[in-house]
Amino acid sequence: MQKYLIYQDIGVLADKEKKAREMTDTEKTMRWALNRFYYTQHKNSLSTAYAMMLKEKYTDENGELLDHPTISQFKYFYRTHRKMENFYISRNGLKDYQMNDRPLLGDGLQQLAPNIGTAFLDGTICDIYLVNDKGQLVGRPVLVAAVDVNTSLCLGYALLWEGGVYSLQQLMLSILSDKVKLCRSMGIVISSDQWSNMGCLPGKMYCDRGSEYVGSTFEQITELGITLVELPPFRAELKGSVERFFGLVQDSYKTVLKGRGVVMPDYEKRGSHDYRKDAVLTMQEFHRIIVRCIVHYNSERVITSYPYTADMLERRISPHAADIWNYKASQAGANMIPVSENELIMTLLPRTEGTFSRYGLKVNGLRFMPKDTRNSISQAGKLLQHITPTMQVRFG
Repeated sequence: MQKYLIYQDIGVLADKEKKAREMTDTEKTMRWALNRFYYTQHKNSLSTAYAMMLKEKYTDENGELLDHPTISQFKYFYRTHRKMENFYISRNGLKDYQMNDRPLLGDGLQQLAPNIGTAFLDGTICDIYLVNDKGQLVGRPVLVAAVDVNTSLCLGYALLWEGGVYSLQQLMLSILSDKVKLCRSMGIVISSDQWSNMGCLPGKMYCDRGSEYVGSTFEQITELGITLVELPPFRAELKGSVERFFGLVQDSYKTVLKGRGVVMPDYEKRGSHDYRKDAVLTMQEFHRIIVRCIVHYNSERVITSYPYTADMLERRISPHAADIWNYKASQAGANMIPVSENELIMTLLPRTEGTFSRYGLKVNGLRFMPKDTRNSISQAGKLLQHITPTMQVRFG
Protein backbone atom coordinates (compact mmCIF):
# COMPACT_ATOMS: atom_id res chain seq x y z
CA MET A 1 0.00 0.00 0.00
CA GLN A 2 2.89 2.36 0.70
CA LYS A 3 4.22 1.82 -2.84
CA TYR A 4 0.79 2.72 -4.26
CA LEU A 5 0.65 5.93 -2.22
CA ILE A 6 4.13 6.84 -3.38
CA TYR A 7 3.79 6.03 -7.10
CA GLN A 8 -0.03 6.39 -7.47
CA ASP A 9 0.05 3.41 -9.81
CA ILE A 10 -1.88 0.20 -9.12
CA GLY A 11 0.64 -1.72 -11.18
CA VAL A 12 3.15 -1.59 -8.34
CA LEU A 13 0.92 -3.94 -6.31
CA ALA A 14 1.24 -6.74 -8.86
CA ASP A 15 3.65 -9.55 -8.12
CA LYS A 16 6.92 -9.21 -9.92
CA GLU A 17 7.71 -11.91 -12.39
CA LYS A 18 10.33 -14.25 -11.06
CA LYS A 19 12.85 -15.09 -13.71
CA ALA A 20 13.56 -18.78 -13.76
CA ARG A 21 17.17 -19.55 -12.99
CA GLU A 22 18.92 -21.29 -15.83
CA MET A 23 20.09 -24.78 -15.00
CA THR A 24 23.77 -25.52 -14.74
CA ASP A 25 25.41 -28.20 -16.85
CA THR A 26 25.42 -30.56 -13.86
CA GLU A 27 21.71 -30.04 -13.26
CA LYS A 28 20.96 -30.64 -16.92
CA THR A 29 22.89 -33.90 -16.74
CA MET A 30 20.95 -35.00 -13.66
CA ARG A 31 17.67 -34.15 -15.37
CA TRP A 32 18.75 -36.21 -18.38
CA ALA A 33 19.64 -39.14 -16.11
CA LEU A 34 16.26 -39.05 -14.35
CA ASN A 35 14.38 -39.04 -17.64
CA ARG A 36 16.59 -41.74 -19.12
CA PHE A 37 16.97 -44.18 -16.23
CA TYR A 38 14.40 -43.34 -13.52
CA TYR A 39 11.16 -42.24 -15.22
CA THR A 40 10.80 -45.48 -17.16
CA GLN A 41 8.82 -48.69 -16.93
CA HIS A 42 11.96 -50.49 -15.72
CA LYS A 43 11.28 -48.81 -12.33
CA ASN A 44 14.92 -48.35 -11.40
CA SER A 45 15.74 -46.89 -8.00
CA LEU A 46 17.40 -43.50 -7.57
CA SER A 47 20.67 -45.21 -6.62
CA THR A 48 20.60 -47.26 -9.82
CA ALA A 49 19.80 -44.17 -11.93
CA TYR A 50 22.68 -42.33 -10.22
CA ALA A 51 25.12 -45.17 -10.92
CA MET A 52 24.08 -45.34 -14.58
CA MET A 53 24.50 -41.56 -14.86
CA LEU A 54 28.08 -41.82 -13.58
CA LYS A 55 28.80 -44.58 -16.08
CA GLU A 56 27.42 -42.61 -19.04
CA LYS A 57 28.54 -39.05 -18.24
CA TYR A 58 31.31 -39.08 -15.64
CA THR A 59 33.58 -41.90 -16.74
CA ASP A 60 36.61 -41.51 -18.98
CA GLU A 61 37.90 -43.89 -21.62
CA ASN A 62 39.81 -45.91 -19.02
CA GLY A 63 36.73 -46.38 -16.85
CA GLU A 64 37.88 -43.99 -14.12
CA LEU A 65 35.47 -41.55 -12.49
CA LEU A 66 35.80 -37.87 -13.22
CA ASP A 67 34.65 -35.00 -11.04
CA HIS A 68 30.99 -35.80 -10.40
CA PRO A 69 28.05 -34.75 -8.17
CA THR A 70 27.36 -36.74 -5.03
CA ILE A 71 24.32 -38.96 -4.62
CA SER A 72 22.96 -36.51 -2.04
CA GLN A 73 23.03 -33.74 -4.66
CA PHE A 74 21.31 -36.08 -7.13
CA LYS A 75 18.53 -36.93 -4.65
CA TYR A 76 18.12 -33.27 -3.67
CA PHE A 77 17.70 -32.29 -7.33
CA TYR A 78 15.09 -35.05 -7.72
CA ARG A 79 13.10 -33.92 -4.66
CA THR A 80 13.04 -30.26 -5.72
CA HIS A 81 11.99 -30.94 -9.33
CA ARG A 82 9.85 -34.06 -9.13
CA LYS A 83 6.19 -34.18 -10.20
CA MET A 84 4.23 -37.14 -8.93
CA GLU A 85 2.05 -37.14 -12.04
CA ASN A 86 5.12 -37.73 -14.22
CA PHE A 87 6.37 -40.33 -11.77
CA TYR A 88 3.23 -42.49 -11.90
CA ILE A 89 2.61 -42.13 -15.64
CA SER A 90 6.19 -42.87 -16.69
CA ARG A 91 6.65 -45.87 -14.40
CA ASN A 92 3.15 -47.43 -14.35
CA GLY A 93 1.49 -46.12 -17.50
CA LEU A 94 -1.30 -43.64 -18.17
CA LYS A 95 -4.12 -46.17 -17.70
CA ASP A 96 -2.92 -47.22 -14.25
CA TYR A 97 -2.51 -43.56 -13.26
CA GLN A 98 -6.06 -42.69 -14.28
CA MET A 99 -7.46 -45.66 -12.39
CA ASN A 100 -5.42 -45.62 -9.16
CA ASP A 101 -3.30 -42.51 -8.65
CA ARG A 102 -5.14 -39.59 -10.23
CA PRO A 103 -6.24 -36.91 -7.71
CA LEU A 104 -9.92 -37.05 -6.82
CA LEU A 105 -11.50 -33.77 -7.93
CA GLY A 106 -15.18 -34.73 -8.08
CA ASP A 107 -18.02 -32.31 -7.35
CA GLY A 108 -19.98 -32.46 -4.12
CA LEU A 109 -22.90 -34.84 -4.35
CA GLN A 110 -25.43 -32.42 -2.89
CA GLN A 111 -24.39 -29.79 -5.45
CA LEU A 112 -24.75 -32.38 -8.20
CA ALA A 113 -28.21 -33.46 -7.02
CA PRO A 114 -29.93 -30.99 -4.63
CA ASN A 115 -32.97 -33.28 -4.43
CA ILE A 116 -33.90 -36.88 -5.09
CA GLY A 117 -34.27 -38.12 -8.65
CA THR A 118 -30.64 -38.40 -9.76
CA ALA A 119 -29.09 -41.87 -9.74
CA PHE A 120 -25.75 -43.52 -10.31
CA LEU A 121 -25.80 -46.83 -12.21
CA ASP A 122 -23.04 -49.39 -12.06
CA GLY A 123 -22.31 -53.09 -11.72
CA THR A 124 -19.70 -55.27 -10.07
CA ILE A 125 -18.74 -58.92 -9.81
CA CYS A 126 -19.52 -60.23 -6.34
CA ASP A 127 -16.62 -61.61 -4.31
CA ILE A 128 -18.14 -65.04 -3.83
CA TYR A 129 -18.44 -68.30 -5.75
CA LEU A 130 -21.86 -69.97 -6.01
CA VAL A 131 -23.06 -73.46 -6.95
CA ASN A 132 -26.22 -74.79 -8.56
CA ASP A 133 -28.87 -76.98 -6.90
CA LYS A 134 -26.73 -80.07 -7.53
CA GLY A 135 -23.73 -78.57 -5.74
CA GLN A 136 -21.76 -77.98 -8.94
CA LEU A 137 -19.68 -74.81 -9.23
CA VAL A 138 -21.24 -72.14 -11.44
CA GLY A 139 -19.20 -68.97 -10.88
CA ARG A 140 -19.42 -65.46 -9.45
CA PRO A 141 -22.65 -63.47 -9.92
CA VAL A 142 -22.96 -59.89 -11.14
CA LEU A 143 -24.65 -57.26 -8.98
CA VAL A 144 -26.08 -54.21 -10.78
CA ALA A 145 -27.50 -51.34 -8.71
CA ALA A 146 -28.92 -47.82 -8.90
CA VAL A 147 -28.15 -45.48 -5.99
CA ASP A 148 -29.76 -42.10 -5.43
CA VAL A 149 -27.12 -39.37 -5.39
CA ASN A 150 -28.71 -37.09 -2.80
CA THR A 151 -29.74 -39.64 -0.16
CA SER A 152 -27.51 -42.63 -1.14
CA LEU A 153 -30.63 -44.86 -1.09
CA CYS A 154 -30.41 -48.03 -3.16
CA LEU A 155 -33.32 -47.58 -5.56
CA GLY A 156 -33.10 -51.04 -7.09
CA TYR A 157 -30.77 -53.89 -7.93
CA ALA A 158 -30.38 -56.91 -10.19
CA LEU A 159 -28.43 -60.07 -9.34
CA LEU A 160 -27.62 -62.17 -12.40
CA TRP A 161 -24.98 -64.46 -13.83
CA GLU A 162 -23.93 -61.94 -16.47
CA GLY A 163 -24.41 -58.27 -17.27
CA GLY A 164 -25.56 -56.63 -20.47
CA VAL A 165 -28.72 -54.88 -21.58
CA TYR A 166 -30.92 -57.54 -19.97
CA SER A 167 -29.43 -56.77 -16.56
CA LEU A 168 -30.27 -53.08 -16.99
CA GLN A 169 -33.84 -53.95 -17.90
CA GLN A 170 -34.11 -56.02 -14.71
CA LEU A 171 -32.59 -53.12 -12.77
CA MET A 172 -35.19 -50.66 -14.07
CA LEU A 173 -37.99 -53.11 -13.26
CA SER A 174 -36.57 -53.49 -9.75
CA ILE A 175 -36.72 -49.71 -9.25
CA LEU A 176 -40.41 -49.72 -10.24
CA SER A 177 -41.34 -52.79 -8.17
CA ASP A 178 -42.97 -52.92 -4.75
CA LYS A 179 -40.08 -53.68 -2.40
CA VAL A 180 -42.35 -54.96 0.38
CA LYS A 181 -43.76 -57.66 -1.92
CA LEU A 182 -40.28 -58.44 -3.23
CA CYS A 183 -38.94 -59.05 0.27
CA ARG A 184 -42.03 -61.00 1.27
CA SER A 185 -41.48 -63.38 -1.64
CA MET A 186 -38.09 -64.22 -0.10
CA GLY A 187 -39.38 -64.62 3.43
CA ILE A 188 -38.15 -61.19 4.56
CA VAL A 189 -40.60 -58.88 6.34
CA ILE A 190 -40.01 -55.13 6.06
CA SER A 191 -42.20 -52.06 6.41
CA SER A 192 -42.91 -49.69 3.54
CA ASP A 193 -40.82 -46.97 5.22
CA GLN A 194 -37.66 -49.08 5.01
CA TRP A 195 -37.66 -49.19 1.19
CA SER A 196 -40.46 -47.05 -0.16
CA ASN A 197 -39.51 -46.03 -3.72
CA MET A 198 -41.71 -47.64 -6.36
CA GLY A 199 -43.57 -46.79 -9.56
CA CYS A 200 -41.13 -44.07 -10.64
CA LEU A 201 -37.72 -43.85 -12.30
CA PRO A 202 -35.12 -41.18 -11.51
CA GLY A 203 -35.25 -38.37 -14.05
CA LYS A 204 -31.47 -38.28 -14.45
CA MET A 205 -29.09 -41.25 -14.56
CA TYR A 206 -25.30 -41.24 -14.56
CA CYS A 207 -23.45 -44.25 -15.95
CA ASP A 208 -20.01 -45.11 -17.29
CA ARG A 209 -19.11 -45.98 -20.87
CA GLY A 210 -19.76 -49.69 -20.61
CA SER A 211 -21.09 -51.37 -23.74
CA GLU A 212 -24.44 -52.12 -22.09
CA TYR A 213 -24.95 -48.43 -21.19
CA VAL A 214 -23.87 -46.76 -24.42
CA GLY A 215 -25.69 -49.24 -26.65
CA SER A 216 -28.68 -48.04 -28.60
CA THR A 217 -31.07 -50.34 -26.70
CA PHE A 218 -30.65 -48.79 -23.25
CA GLU A 219 -30.43 -45.28 -24.70
CA GLN A 220 -34.06 -45.73 -25.77
CA ILE A 221 -35.01 -45.05 -22.14
CA THR A 222 -34.57 -41.35 -22.89
CA GLU A 223 -37.90 -41.55 -24.75
CA LEU A 224 -39.55 -41.69 -21.30
CA GLY A 225 -38.17 -38.24 -20.45
CA ILE A 226 -35.10 -39.54 -18.60
CA THR A 227 -31.74 -37.84 -19.07
CA LEU A 228 -28.83 -40.25 -19.51
CA VAL A 229 -25.35 -38.87 -18.74
CA GLU A 230 -22.19 -40.79 -19.67
CA LEU A 231 -19.24 -40.26 -17.35
CA PRO A 232 -15.66 -40.18 -18.68
CA PRO A 233 -13.58 -43.35 -18.34
CA PHE A 234 -11.58 -44.15 -15.19
CA ARG A 235 -13.52 -41.64 -13.08
CA ALA A 236 -14.86 -43.86 -10.32
CA GLU A 237 -14.96 -40.96 -7.84
CA LEU A 238 -17.63 -39.21 -9.93
CA LYS A 239 -20.06 -41.98 -8.99
CA GLY A 240 -18.71 -42.55 -5.51
CA SER A 241 -22.14 -43.30 -4.00
CA VAL A 242 -22.68 -46.51 -5.95
CA GLU A 243 -19.03 -47.55 -5.53
CA ARG A 244 -19.36 -47.14 -1.77
CA PHE A 245 -22.63 -49.08 -1.87
CA PHE A 246 -20.90 -52.07 -3.46
CA GLY A 247 -18.12 -51.90 -0.90
CA LEU A 248 -20.46 -51.75 2.11
CA VAL A 249 -22.74 -54.51 0.86
CA GLN A 250 -19.88 -56.86 0.11
CA ASP A 251 -18.20 -56.12 3.45
CA SER A 252 -21.49 -56.96 5.16
CA TYR A 253 -21.61 -60.56 3.97
CA LYS A 254 -17.90 -61.29 3.67
CA THR A 255 -17.31 -61.54 7.41
CA VAL A 256 -20.31 -63.84 7.88
CA LEU A 257 -19.73 -66.08 4.84
CA LYS A 258 -15.97 -66.43 5.18
CA GLY A 259 -15.00 -69.97 4.24
CA ARG A 260 -18.13 -70.51 2.12
CA GLY A 261 -16.83 -69.36 -1.22
CA VAL A 262 -16.00 -65.75 -0.34
CA VAL A 263 -13.04 -64.38 -2.30
CA MET A 264 -10.36 -62.79 -0.11
CA PRO A 265 -7.79 -60.11 -1.11
CA ASP A 266 -5.13 -62.71 -1.97
CA TYR A 267 -7.31 -64.04 -4.80
CA GLU A 268 -5.32 -65.31 -7.81
CA LYS A 269 -1.99 -64.65 -6.10
CA ARG A 270 0.68 -67.27 -6.25
CA GLY A 271 0.18 -69.91 -3.61
CA SER A 272 -3.20 -68.54 -2.48
CA HIS A 273 -6.17 -70.69 -1.51
CA ASP A 274 -8.58 -71.86 -4.21
CA TYR A 275 -11.83 -70.30 -3.01
CA ARG A 276 -13.87 -72.14 -5.63
CA LYS A 277 -13.61 -75.28 -3.51
CA ASP A 278 -15.41 -73.54 -0.62
CA ALA A 279 -18.55 -72.65 -2.60
CA VAL A 280 -21.73 -73.98 -0.98
CA LEU A 281 -24.40 -71.31 -1.55
CA THR A 282 -26.84 -71.26 -4.45
CA MET A 283 -28.02 -68.17 -6.28
CA GLN A 284 -31.36 -68.22 -4.49
CA GLU A 285 -29.73 -68.36 -1.05
CA PHE A 286 -27.25 -65.62 -1.90
CA HIS A 287 -30.09 -63.52 -3.33
CA ARG A 288 -31.80 -63.43 0.06
CA ILE A 289 -28.52 -62.42 1.69
CA ILE A 290 -28.07 -59.53 -0.76
CA VAL A 291 -31.61 -58.30 -0.09
CA ARG A 292 -31.00 -58.30 3.67
CA CYS A 293 -27.77 -56.38 3.16
CA ILE A 294 -29.56 -53.77 1.03
CA VAL A 295 -32.34 -53.37 3.59
CA HIS A 296 -29.74 -52.81 6.30
CA TYR A 297 -27.89 -50.36 4.04
CA ASN A 298 -31.06 -48.34 3.40
CA SER A 299 -32.71 -48.33 6.80
CA GLU A 300 -30.03 -48.87 9.46
CA ARG A 301 -26.77 -47.42 8.14
CA VAL A 302 -26.04 -44.06 9.79
CA ILE A 303 -25.18 -41.20 7.41
CA THR A 304 -22.77 -38.90 9.24
CA SER A 305 -22.12 -36.16 6.68
CA TYR A 306 -25.54 -35.32 5.25
CA PRO A 307 -26.26 -31.53 5.26
CA TYR A 308 -29.38 -31.39 7.43
CA THR A 309 -31.70 -28.41 7.05
CA ALA A 310 -33.44 -26.64 9.91
CA ASP A 311 -36.75 -28.25 8.95
CA MET A 312 -35.22 -31.72 8.98
CA LEU A 313 -33.78 -31.13 12.43
CA GLU A 314 -37.10 -29.82 13.66
CA ARG A 315 -38.91 -32.92 12.37
CA ARG A 316 -36.21 -35.19 13.83
CA ILE A 317 -35.48 -37.01 10.60
CA SER A 318 -33.30 -40.02 11.37
CA PRO A 319 -29.87 -40.12 9.66
CA HIS A 320 -30.81 -43.12 7.53
CA ALA A 321 -31.09 -43.18 3.75
CA ALA A 322 -34.67 -44.47 3.81
CA ASP A 323 -35.87 -41.80 6.27
CA ILE A 324 -34.16 -38.98 4.37
CA TRP A 325 -35.68 -40.31 1.13
CA ASN A 326 -39.18 -40.36 2.62
CA TYR A 327 -38.76 -36.77 3.78
CA LYS A 328 -37.40 -35.59 0.42
CA ALA A 329 -40.17 -37.39 -1.47
CA SER A 330 -42.76 -35.34 0.45
CA GLN A 331 -41.09 -32.07 -0.56
CA ALA A 332 -41.26 -30.23 -3.87
CA GLY A 333 -38.51 -30.59 -6.43
CA ALA A 334 -38.21 -34.37 -6.66
CA ASN A 335 -37.11 -35.43 -10.16
CA MET A 336 -38.99 -38.72 -10.36
CA ILE A 337 -40.86 -39.83 -13.49
CA PRO A 338 -43.84 -42.21 -13.13
CA VAL A 339 -43.52 -45.15 -15.54
CA SER A 340 -45.48 -48.39 -15.82
CA GLU A 341 -43.76 -51.75 -16.17
CA ASN A 342 -45.34 -52.46 -19.56
CA GLU A 343 -44.27 -49.06 -20.86
CA LEU A 344 -40.72 -49.68 -19.67
CA ILE A 345 -40.53 -53.15 -21.22
CA MET A 346 -41.86 -51.93 -24.57
CA THR A 347 -39.39 -49.03 -24.56
CA LEU A 348 -36.35 -51.22 -23.88
CA LEU A 349 -37.15 -53.89 -26.45
CA PRO A 350 -34.37 -54.33 -29.04
CA ARG A 351 -35.08 -52.60 -32.33
CA THR A 352 -33.95 -53.15 -35.89
CA GLU A 353 -34.72 -51.86 -39.39
CA GLY A 354 -36.98 -53.49 -41.94
CA THR A 355 -38.58 -52.77 -45.28
CA PHE A 356 -42.25 -52.81 -46.30
CA SER A 357 -43.43 -53.93 -49.73
CA ARG A 358 -46.60 -55.35 -51.27
CA TYR A 359 -45.39 -58.78 -50.15
CA GLY A 360 -45.21 -57.75 -46.47
CA LEU A 361 -42.47 -56.84 -43.99
CA LYS A 362 -38.91 -58.04 -44.53
CA VAL A 363 -36.56 -58.03 -41.50
CA ASN A 364 -33.18 -59.76 -41.17
CA GLY A 365 -33.82 -61.86 -44.28
CA LEU A 366 -37.24 -63.04 -43.05
CA ARG A 367 -40.56 -62.03 -44.61
CA PHE A 368 -43.72 -61.38 -42.59
CA MET A 369 -47.09 -60.80 -44.24
CA PRO A 370 -50.80 -60.83 -43.28
CA LYS A 371 -52.73 -64.09 -43.62
CA ASP A 372 -54.94 -62.75 -46.42
CA THR A 373 -51.86 -61.80 -48.42
CA ARG A 374 -50.37 -65.27 -48.01
CA ASN A 375 -53.62 -66.88 -49.22
CA SER A 376 -53.80 -64.66 -52.27
CA ILE A 377 -50.17 -65.41 -53.20
CA SER A 378 -50.67 -69.15 -52.76
CA GLN A 379 -53.81 -69.04 -54.96
CA ALA A 380 -51.90 -67.10 -57.60
CA GLY A 381 -49.15 -69.72 -57.49
CA LYS A 382 -51.62 -72.57 -58.02
CA LEU A 383 -53.19 -70.71 -60.94
CA LEU A 384 -49.78 -70.25 -62.57
CA GLN A 385 -49.07 -73.97 -62.20
CA HIS A 386 -52.22 -74.75 -64.26
CA ILE A 387 -51.66 -72.02 -66.82
CA THR A 388 -47.95 -72.52 -67.46
CA PRO A 389 -48.14 -76.04 -69.08
CA THR A 390 -50.91 -74.83 -71.43
CA MET A 391 -48.85 -71.85 -72.44
CA GLN A 392 -45.84 -74.06 -73.07
CA VAL A 393 -47.91 -76.35 -75.42
CA ARG A 394 -49.47 -73.43 -77.25
CA PHE A 395 -46.25 -71.60 -77.84
CA GLY A 396 -43.96 -74.62 -78.00
